[in-house]
Amino acid sequence: MQNVNQSKKDGRKKPFFHIISAHFSSFAQKFTLFFSAAKSKISRFAKERSFDAALCLEYVRYALFSIFSFLLARASFPLMTHPFGIALLCSVSSGKYALLALAGCAAACLFSYEKMFLSFFVIYLFIYAARKAFTSSEFDDSVKTRIIECAFASVSLGIIRVLSELEASFYSYAAILSMTLISCSFTYFFSVVLSKDFFAKSKKNVKTICVYALLFAFISSLSGFTFLGLDVQIVASSLITLVFAAQSGFMYAGFAGFICGLACANPTVCASLGISGIICGFVFAKSLFASLFTFALSFFICQTYSYGLSYSFSALPSVICSCVLFFPAFAFLPDTLKIYPAVKKKASVKEEEKEDVYHKKLSDAMFSLSDVFEKISEKQKYPSFSAVNLAIDRAFSQTCFQCALSEMCYAKKKTDLFELKQSLFAALAKNPCTSSDFGNNMKDKCIRLDALCDEINAQYKTLCAKSLQNNGSALISSQYAGMARLMLDVKRNELSENARDAVSEAKISQALKDADIDFTDVCVSSKRKKKTRIYGINIDKFPFNSGEFINYIYAKCGYVPTLPDFDLSGSDAAMTFERAPVISVEYALSSEAKDSYEVNGDTVNFVLGENNFFYAFICDGMGSGREAALSSRLSSVFIEKMIDTQTEKSVVLELLNNALIAQNRESESFSTVDLFEADLLSGKCSFVKAGAAPTYVLRSEKLYRIFSATPPVGIIPSFTAESTRFDVECGDVIIMMSDGVVRDGDDSDFLANIIRADVSLDPACLSKKILEKSKEINFKKDDMTVAVIKIKAA
Repeated sequence: MQNVNQSKKDGRKKPFFHIISAHFSSFAQKFTLFFSAAKSKISRFAKERSFDAALCLEYVRYALFSIFSFLLARASFPLMTHPFGIALLCSVSSGKYALLALAGCAAACLFSYEKMFLSFFVIYLFIYAARKAFTSSEFDDSVKTRIIECAFASVSLGIIRVLSELEASFYSYAAILSMTLISCSFTYFFSVVLSKDFFAKSKKNVKTICVYALLFAFISSLSGFTFLGLDVQIVASSLITLVFAAQSGFMYAGFAGFICGLACANPTVCASLGISGIICGFVFAKSLFASLFTFALSFFICQTYSYGLSYSFSALPSVICSCVLFFPAFAFLPDTLKIYPAVKKKASVKEEEKEDVYHKKLSDAMFSLSDVFEKISEKQKYPSFSAVNLAIDRAFSQTCFQCALSEMCYAKKKTDLFELKQSLFAALAKNPCTSSDFGNNMKDKCIRLDALCDEINAQYKTLCAKSLQNNGSALISSQYAGMARLMLDVKRNELSENARDAVSEAKISQALKDADIDFTDVCVSSKRKKKTRIYGINIDKFPFNSGEFINYIYAKCGYVPTLPDFDLSGSDAAMTFERAPVISVEYALSSEAKDSYEVNGDTVNFVLGENNFFYAFICDGMGSGREAALSSRLSSVFIEKMIDTQTEKSVVLELLNNALIAQNRESESFSTVDLFEADLLSGKCSFVKAGAAPTYVLRSEKLYRIFSATPPVGIIPSFTAESTRFDVECGDVIIMMSDGVVRDGDDSDFLANIIRADVSLDPACLSKKILEKSKEINFKKDDMTVAVIKIKAA
């Protein structure tokens, strides 16, 4: 009893507004579900009656576009001008819709244009016929052509108007000018919105302006319409403002309300809708009922302040009607209007967890397959018993054929050859066979036993070499292991990229507090890029300009940020920036093919990755000519495609090694790899070399030599590459060369002389001079390539 009374007591404490909000939210969800169910029933009814839903929808679109064309064509501006009809006919990009637009504009001529209806009809017909003829019924003319057509039609209408009046006045010429400017402007706006190609190619800001222009034209066309005492123009304006508030946030909602109010030609409605849209956008994330209530209340207060209660009560039903009509929009726009963000977030987290599980299972499966093929490979290293049996028979035939006593050999007659072959098979798997492996009869009686042992060992060695060469399981095992490591590296980098950096978040939060900057939250992801998003920023009270803010973050946090970008689309303003590069590179190359060869066997590539990494690599195919070029090109393309995944370079080169070994079964394909990687964000660099020539680094008039003794890729299955890491400084010059340039070993002397003579250290001049000098001192010619990279401040 005590618990029941307590619950009743708590229920009495609930505010009345919360109870109404709860009931209203329940009603809103039921209303939304009702419209969704109605939509599903209509679709089901169409399917049961064998209606083509797509065709019915197309006819509905045609009807709506005809009505839309009629409304736009009848929209009137001051000085009795009608610019939207001309603009619409000049901007439609489809033959069917152009005909529908002509029909709508022609209908508007009969109802809205008074004495000028015949002139407008002729101009509309002329625009349609001219565009149809000039574009071969495609209506795909450029935007400039459309604007010229629109200007010609508008001026023609103005001239007809002036000639029809007994006495031309200043207003007639002003009407010509205003109609021409407005119609040409809206021709561009309509062309972007009504054409998929133009809309896709346009920038985001241009798209936004064109959408607002279309809203302005549409609301203007509703002037004078009433239904059951409701002002259709205010109903549509309020509904559009509410949709923008739910979809795009307070800033866009306020701007949409301002534009719609401007189209109503009423300054008070303009201000009321703009203010109501901003307030509604702020409240929408909290509660649907509260947002609609505050929208209607804000509009009512603004109208009362301007015109008094009588006019406010006359406009209030139109606003309430828009709030009611908002529910069908709520039902038909489920992806745009976020009703249940928490549920969506949980679902996305579960999907991400599933993806991680599947990713791990796949990599584990590849590692397991790698182990299986490795065991198979170990077994395939040794010849089978049948192959060894045939090899022993061949050895006996070749050895006994040269023996004079082969026909009456007592040793072979007294020996069980099958048992002998089994014992030799077991012995050969460990060591080469000797005379003691043949038993006493053969050891005592065979006069050519030593020659027989040598022949069997030679035959077995040949079998082992063929087995190793044909052993594809080892290559498959290595490929599976490499792909598994590649997947793990990619996933690890992805997690690192999305992981939050708590240390940087604390530093930035403290820096903002020290500068008295208001904010609600700081999120920093990726320890390397430091992608930062600061929520709840008050732009009006922000104490820094862009340059001052960059210097402040550098002083407080120790890295240089990019220019801050402000996002005003949500309920809270947010500022975003990330780590900016501290170094940049300038590079050049010089190369020349070997004498009498048209193709250079060396391949050089420079890659600026999306993750602010710079790569330079030289691949030198073994030999010269087209075969060498094929190996180097294959290696270069492979590295270029794999390098920017942030995978360990050793894994990339291991996969390349496997690819070249697989190629070697048809033709020999080897290549050296000299890879330079520079992290533009931190200034950390590394060299990875596989059989490559030495690289030289010039810093402060000192020349450093970097070299390794690793084999090229594609020669041996068990591949390893050496990596050298260091921090570069501004002004460093990296000189990478193929072995055709450094053929005589240590080339630091002639490089030092060239560098000493070239004070500017221009990469293009330096690479050319090194190549020319190397041609003079190297007598044994080969493909020659020099790449010079200069480190500069970003």
